[in-house]
Amino acid sequence: MIERENGPAARLQVYLPSELFLQPDIKLTVDDGASMQIPFAICLANGCVAATVADPAFIHQLASGGMLSVKGVNLNVRMVVAALPLDDFAKAHQGGQRKFLSRDR
Repeated sequence: MIERENGPAARLQVYLPSELFLQPDIKLTVDDGASMQIPFAICLANGCVAATVADPAFIHQLASGGMLSVKGVNLNVRMVVAALPLDDFAKAHQGGQRKFLSRDR
């Protein structure tokens, strides 16, 4: 999740290996709730990024859910699923703003 101070909307980005078909997008599901399709935005040699504007209702599901299921289709045209625990998502999302330091030149 990428949120900018005073920015328009949060952006949800998922980094994935490049061994996936790009056409069917990826599907995110929290627990057994509704799914969210996310299109691929860019692919590089070492992986791909699927990205979309983060729906506030989906963010709430992430914060209150137990498990995130990430589904995609691999190059063998088989569904692959990764299950990710959401135990610390709410704590990380509600936590204080991160401070980024830059080096003066």
